[in-house]
Amino acid sequence: MLVTAPRRAVGVLALAVLLSGLWCERALAQTTVNMAQVPLLALKSAPGLVLLTMSRDHRLFYAAYNDTSDIDGDGIADVGFKPPITYYGNFVSNRCYAYVTVTGSKRFSPKSIADPTIGCLGAPSSARWHGNWLNWAGTSRMDALRRVLYGGYRVSDPTSTSGATVLQGAYIPQDSHVWGKEFRPVVGRDSYNITYYTPLAAPAAGKQHLFAVRSPAYTSTPSDTGSAAYPFPMPAPDLRVILNADQVTERIWNWASTDVGYAPIAADTANFSNAGGRNSVTSTPYSLVVEACVALSGAREAECAGYPAAAPKVWKPTGALHEYSVNDALKFGLITGSYQNNYSGGVVRRNISSFSSEVNPDNGTFQQVAEGSATVDGIARTIDRLSIYGWSGSSYYCGSSFSSPRGQGDCESWGAPVGEMMYEGLRYFSGKASPTAAYAGGVGNAASPDSRLGLPLIGTATSPWKNPYRAKSSGGNPICSRPVQMVIADPVTSFDSDQLPGIPPLFLPPARLGAALGSNDLTGLNVSTESDAVWTAEGLGTRNIFIGQSGTLSDGNPTAKSASSFAQIRGHAPDATQSQGSYYAAAVARFARNTGIDIGAPTGSPAVPAVAGQPVDTLSVALGGVVPKIEVAYNGKKVSIVPVSKSVGPASYVNSPDYGQYQATGAITGFYLDSFNNTSGPTGVDYNAAINGGRPTLSFVVNFSDSDEGTDNETDAIVSYNVSVNAAGKLVVALAPVNTTAAGIEMHLGYSITGTARDGLYLDMTNKPGGGAPSIRYYLDTLTTPTAQDPAPSNGTRINGTVLPVTAMTRTFDFATATSGAGYLPHDPLWYAAKYGGAGITDSRGDPTNYFRISNPAQLPDQMGKAFRSAAALAAVASTSVVGVGQRSLGSSAIYQANYDSLTWSSRLYAFGVSAAGDVSSTPLWEASAVIPAPALRARLFLGRGGSSPPIALTPGSFGSLNVAEQADFGDAATLAYLLGDKSAEERNGGALRNRGTTAAGSAGSVLGDIVNSDPQIISRKDYGYSAGDASYAAYLESINFETLAVGTNNGFFHIFDAQANAGGGAELLGFMPQAARANIKDLASPGYQHRNLIDGAIGVGHAKIATPTDATVKWRTVVAGAGGDGVPTVFAIDASSKAFSANSILWEINKTSLLAADPGDADSYAARFGNIMGRPTIGKLANGIWVAIFGNGYNSAAGTSNLYVVRLDTGAIVRVIPTNNSVTANGMGAIEIVRKTGGDQDTIAYVYGADYKGNIWRFNLSDSNPSSWSSTGALIYKAPTSGRPITAEIRVGPAPASPKTLGGNMVYFGTGSYLSASDPATTNVQALYGIYDDLLHGLNASPFVTDASLSSMTISAATGSDVRTTSPGATPDWFTVTGKKGWIVKLEGANVVAGERVIAPPVRYTVAGVVDAFLFTSIVPGTDECDAGLDAWITGVDAMTGGYRKVFANLEENSVRIRGGSPRGVFVLQDGRQPTLYISQTVFNNTINTTSFVTGTGGEQSVSINGVAGTTRVISIDLTAPAVTPRGRRQVWRQLK
Repeated sequence: MLVTAPRRAVGVLALAVLLSGLWCERALAQTTVNMAQVPLLALKSAPGLVLLTMSRDHRLFYAAYNDTSDIDGDGIADVGFKPPITYYGNFVSNRCYAYVTVTGSKRFSPKSIADPTIGCLGAPSSARWHGNWLNWAGTSRMDALRRVLYGGYRVSDPTSTSGATVLQGAYIPQDSHVWGKEFRPVVGRDSYNITYYTPLAAPAAGKQHLFAVRSPAYTSTPSDTGSAAYPFPMPAPDLRVILNADQVTERIWNWASTDVGYAPIAADTANFSNAGGRNSVTSTPYSLVVEACVALSGAREAECAGYPAAAPKVWKPTGALHEYSVNDALKFGLITGSYQNNYSGGVVRRNISSFSSEVNPDNGTFQQVAEGSATVDGIARTIDRLSIYGWSGSSYYCGSSFSSPRGQGDCESWGAPVGEMMYEGLRYFSGKASPTAAYAGGVGNAASPDSRLGLPLIGTATSPWKNPYRAKSSGGNPICSRPVQMVIADPVTSFDSDQLPGIPPLFLPPARLGAALGSNDLTGLNVSTESDAVWTAEGLGTRNIFIGQSGTLSDGNPTAKSASSFAQIRGHAPDATQSQGSYYAAAVARFARNTGIDIGAPTGSPAVPAVAGQPVDTLSVALGGVVPKIEVAYNGKKVSIVPVSKSVGPASYVNSPDYGQYQATGAITGFYLDSFNNTSGPTGVDYNAAINGGRPTLSFVVNFSDSDEGTDNETDAIVSYNVSVNAAGKLVVALAPVNTTAAGIEMHLGYSITGTARDGLYLDMTNKPGGGAPSIRYYLDTLTTPTAQDPAPSNGTRINGTVLPVTAMTRTFDFATATSGAGYLPHDPLWYAAKYGGAGITDSRGDPTNYFRISNPAQLPDQMGKAFRSAAALAAVASTSVVGVGQRSLGSSAIYQANYDSLTWSSRLYAFGVSAAGDVSSTPLWEASAVIPAPALRARLFLGRGGSSPPIALTPGSFGSLNVAEQADFGDAATLAYLLGDKSAEERNGGALRNRGTTAAGSAGSVLGDIVNSDPQIISRKDYGYSAGDASYAAYLESINFETLAVGTNNGFFHIFDAQANAGGGAELLGFMPQAARANIKDLASPGYQHRNLIDGAIGVGHAKIATPTDATVKWRTVVAGAGGDGVPTVFAIDASSKAFSANSILWEINKTSLLAADPGDADSYAARFGNIMGRPTIGKLANGIWVAIFGNGYNSAAGTSNLYVVRLDTGAIVRVIPTNNSVTANGMGAIEIVRKTGGDQDTIAYVYGADYKGNIWRFNLSDSNPSSWSSTGALIYKAPTSGRPITAEIRVGPAPASPKTLGGNMVYFGTGSYLSASDPATTNVQALYGIYDDLLHGLNASPFVTDASLSSMTISAATGSDVRTTSPGATPDWFTVTGKKGWIVKLEGANVVAGERVIAPPVRYTVAGVVDAFLFTSIVPGTDECDAGLDAWITGVDAMTGGYRKVFANLEENSVRIRGGSPRGVFVLQDGRQPTLYISQTVFNNTINTTSFVTGTGGEQSVSINGVAGTTRVISIDLTAPAVTPRGRRQVWRQLK
């Protein structure tokens, strides 16, 4: 059995707050640079614009936990409190509370942490109220919604620690909004020990405890008229308790839902029937007010934040709006329905702004905000003021209306015109100047309910609408900020069918329902056309549906009517058939997504050019239905039953019971699931063969009001329903009166049913109006005797000769054998709005991925979390797809392109063929993630254990083989399987883990982690020049007949793939997760995952003649050395000599843990000096024959100094760690470059040059065969003139000019700049290109050999807006002929040179003998426009020796070109037997970008959609200066910038 929830609830939003990669071991580190954990190429400051379009209908004030929902997913309804379930609300679910008095007010105060087994039983006797139980008993839907959005309604919000922050529940009037619960210790019901969760004793034998929630009376009842302010805060709800009620005669519906003249609903003193008399029982109230963010044992609940952030003193409960306002990831506005015009659209309550503006940063309190010249409440305080309105204390001021429908403004708390609210939201996004008059007229009057409630109204002279896309200087947002409408409402809409553009004429509103819409100023919107398109797309055809109106057929009843379009139907069945709710929400959403709106501020001052057709995405948060739908399944068939009541007479109330006249549909004011068995099959938890022969049976009690709105909105009839399957396999539905004498109205009672052979509306019994006899023969009545009647024709042609009985009635049905003749539409309006207002992608259940149904009380935290994550993902503007390119040395050629998606944090790694002419294909040879096999088949995945310890194999079943620490980091077996590629538990497939794709298909989405800074490197037959020293090297090169591709990813794995340039390539050969990457790796599976870098460093490849720990044979091998880069501090080596990788292929890993394991006291400070290894590890041979890996110590080490690490290549043992100048702190060495000897053993290392973050260049002399004889420190060759000129890119070294003043020295080439920290893009320090001279004699480590003053300087000139520019000629005379000059500098400054241009990629030497000898530098210009994707890259060629102008581009005289959207990684030069060519990757999100005339080719094109923004990645080529005679022959050299 499934009870489709009425009065749904909401729960805790689990928003993961990660540490941005700041591991515990880094806690003591000196921060050289605060690494951005979101790639800066993906980081944009354009916020998403989310308009919260929120219903304020009375349905929000029902119980969150209605005891009819399957919360734990076991297939049956969870009636009563279930301790294993975590309930969400204002109370902390694992705390024990005392009920205390503070300055005369009662409230709950947390005192201790609950025991997992006995709850609060062990707490002091005064503090045994369990937070989880109180949430179950006392939470309303509005409470949970407030809690999840902003932490809850703070009735006390102190600015200091002198008072407590106190949360209060929503006001619950003494009408049908009251809810009740039982602790009923009978078979099949409550089996928990109530003393564990409350201070109450267990009931006596045959007794039960009753609980009801309602607010006490107003202190001063507000008047229905006038302009006096409504009381605020409203009275808090009480949890009222009756102990030891009789289990038979004193049921909860006889108190919490009964109004029979003896006592009002949930009266202070209940009056139960007792042997013909009355039994008065007094209840005890407990005010549902609770202290929040109280520290217990030094800890507060997870949702609390401290203020001020830098040194918290005051703690406040927070929610999703707080979370997503950090750095304005999202900005929020608010539209709600109004009370004045409750049937007409909605009004803007808050212009789209930063939510943080309504939070005081010093103390976290909510504060008012400026709207125009007025100061008003923000979103949180506005939602706090939404309430039930018009309650007099015993009834609603709007009274009763049994003879005609209600009019606009009658019963102000009713009305949810969601489609019209969405239309107003589109108008707001499009920059309209003012609200729709039909919606907002009169709302701002002093006597309007909205004004009396203190609700702000935006759209007035003092608080005007503000165009969200007005100029930024006026507080607006970038034109590329993505607009998102997040609809939060009950899925049963009302009164949204008559004031929209394009409605059919018969839907135009009568005067009582408000004014007609007037002109439509959203060009092209026609809701009828859009509705027709949705219906057609759904393939609904012509069908009979339960609906109040279809075209001209309108009886306002839940009868079957023929329908063929959404445009012609309204009035949701079964109990809102007269409320004119439509499906136009889907029409508005479809228009918004497909046609879009015009945005911008073309007439503003300053103006913002208009953009036409901007799509607006819709997210639907459906809060579940109030009306319960009972579903009974048996033998593969399913029947749905919904209770129905009609008020039909007598004439003193109802004008006529005839067809075509108005008869009220009674609201369901209470629903109690009493018992059920066998509803989930023979294996279900409720199966009992002794009950009804094991066939389904259930009973429930329904309370009906005699009206659909207003009056006293209480119970006028109570009916028991029993539904079962009999021995013949037929469905039996039995109705019995419980109390049907309270109303003066004659009510005909029954249900609508689908899934049987005779579907339709059945009204089988009546009440006793005023305690007397019924008299009305209603045209929809269905008699059961003498012949059981089928549903009546909906046209009123059948009138029975007798009235319905007042006694119990039973009806038997056959299950349907074919498609039902009538039924409900498959989905609700918000479902269709989501599907057609989004990408149209559905999950494994068939629901749109942007539809978040809160179908049980525990889902709100999860579903709202998904909704906000979706909004953030949609709103993120443009993350550049980074392209890495690897060179090839074998006959065939390919380019490797690694695109990452910052929505799913996954990558796709492509291989594209390159023709003999140098053209790059746009058809991939393969894509690696597409050929990664199922997790069980990935046999070469390994987890490192640090040092030289053997790694362990990772498989989906290996969780049990992990040690305790490893298991803690992986979390559980399901998370391990996820990390190995299992997609079955992703959210889109019905699981709880993060999506790595956007569709429900099992094969969709890449499981390859995002590749950002770890550019793919070819492992090949490249000749490293060792043949002169070892004749066997040449034979080793000839033996290499394959190529592989190595790359690091930010899901923790370092991968090696088969690189063959044909369709058979791309296979995964190795996946290695270093030990350092393992820490909290489970976080990657969290839906709230905040990106962090893991294996994100450069990769070194080389050949070496070594043995390994598992192979003592000394022989030539290919070794790969990888690093964590700006991810985790690690460096490791892998034997890549074969395509057959195993655990033995992993040679070693060095990280802080392994260093401390080898030296627990860190006597040599090897661990203290080890940081984020940012440079490319380099492989070489020392003079003593030992092969080594050499790397800089990186940034953010604990010591904070700059050092060079030299380690054995075979074992990872440290040979030496050489410092530079330890007085320079907050530093670290990044790039290094090896220089071999030019004489003697030319295979061995002579010098190593290194660059540090402070902008210094160091030389280390490693030429001696005894490492102990090496210098104790590096020699300072160059010192940057300012602290703002770091060197983070790789450096290059070459021989100095052949001049008497420089003979025998070296030149070091580099550029300066940083693009690592989130603050880097805003820096505008002048950076430069350098070529500096080192005489190899200077040995000081404090005084530099070279300064800027000793360099010849060149300049840059460029025309405004040009994509080309020129550098000045070299100095005259040449610097190397002038005493005291030591190189050259080209500063990145000058006219039309953008401040902040910098170098983050290495230079490459481009030489054509007799023609050109130049270095090509790649510099970047961070985008200043939030709406530009990626960066602009400049390629500048300068003379290698002089730094002056050189002609490097074949078709240009200028020597510097700009590539708009160019990537600083993915630039390389092909110099072979044809035209020399430069290739650079480009990501284009604006297809109008002109690639300019100097581009000579494009290829490798792939369409990408980054966070909803469509674009293209491609490789473009530019011809370089060619030799005088083009040589022919085999391709010789690929040079790669990075």
